Amino acid sequence: MLKSFCSKSFLFLLFIFPKTPSFGQTPTTVFLATAKTKTTVLRQDGFINTLKSTTYKLPFVEKINAQTETDRFQLQRQQFQTRVSFNGWVEMKQEKKWQQANISVEEADKNVLFQDVLLDRYALLIDYRAALKALNLYQKIYLVFKDKRDVYQKMAKLSTNFDIEDLIKAEENVYQYQQKIADTEGAIRVMQQFSQRLLESKDAVLLDTTNWIPLSKMRDFVANLPKIGTNNALLSQQEAKINLAQANYDLEKASTKKFIDYAQMKYGARPTNAIQTEFSIGLGFVVPYRGSSKTMLKKLSFKQLEEKNKREDIRESLDLQLFSAQNELEIILREYDLVTQQINDNQTLYALDYYAQIQGSSPIVLLRMQELVLQRQARLLDLEREAFVKYVKLLYGTGKLAALPLQNYLLANFDGF
Repeated sequence: MLKSFCSKSFLFLLFIFPKTPSFGQTPTTVFLATAKTKTTVLRQDGFINTLKSTTYKLPFVEKINAQTETDRFQLQRQQFQTRVSFNGWVEMKQEKKWQQANISVEEADKNVLFQDVLLDRYALLIDYRAALKALNLYQKIYLVFKDKRDVYQKMAKLSTNFDIEDLIKAEENVYQYQQKIADTEGAIRVMQQFSQRLLESKDAVLLDTTNWIPLSKMRDFVANLPKIGTNNALLSQQEAKINLAQANYDLEKASTKKFIDYAQMKYGARPTNAIQTEFSIGLGFVVPYRGSSKTMLKKLSFKQLEEKNKREDIRESLDLQLFSAQNELEIILREYDLVTQQINDNQTLYALDYYAQIQGSSPIVLLRMQELVLQRQARLLDLEREAFVKYVKLLYGTGKLAALPLQNYLLANFDGF
């Protein structure tokens, strides 16, 4: 029993230290880079390129209208008229601005899409790493409870003064951690298969979960992040929508500032008159009266106000999320420091080693002491995962997550991709 226990303790101590990446593991930076080649992102890129390559220049001539009329039903008195309608110079200029505003909205939509796709990949990496560590720990805890069950079974055979409840509880714990191990292994397989699909790999994918940013460096980095999410893609998207609403308003307003409406030429073709007397030309001028355009301008003005109000709602929501995430992360990091300090200050490992050397020491006491150490380690793993979740949420809220140049903020050296 003592030899088995020492062997398990050695494995436990190995678990505390970071593992070296095994051959064939896929770097997390490569995995995050798949966000740039996601089908929906590429489709949006193609749509934007099409918009940019398509000319929406408003022509000076709006339309050409040709008319003919028979005077007194006599073909020799046929009359002809040609009218050319024009667009205004201001309207043509504003059309270009509207086109650019529309492209900006599509680019902002793409940035929001990319930011969300990238966030999903960060979340998967955090869950994957946490699952691997949890599986390792569950296996150790399972062995402890299995040993406790075996010891209780031997005690039940050798002693009449034995509480059967201890054996039942140990048996329940063994089953519980068998189930946790199976569930965690299943979750890891699903994440590996999903990663394999994203990476378009024919072989099984193992993601490298080493060299992640330590929580101490995370705390310093977060402290320097902006307190307001002014660079968030959602906020930039709303700004683009406000600009488009303004462009729509200006375009409608420009249509009422047209000065010359049309030019026309008319030929009467009456045989009794000289040719020069049958030709006439004319110009049509726009009277500065808005008419129904006035109602449309009011609707577009309300649209601008609506988009601006949405922008303020998004900004307030982001600021609240950032404030909450920063405070929650600080609480998590403080608890992590506290548990770590308790482990460092506690003499459990020393007492465990010392007690194991005492002749006739109880194996149940040894196993309970080891269980205590593993439970505290489990709490550290939970806190570490929660810290990374809040950390990425802060990066998302401030717009840092998808800011150019792209960086892998999970790694200690922030590798670019």
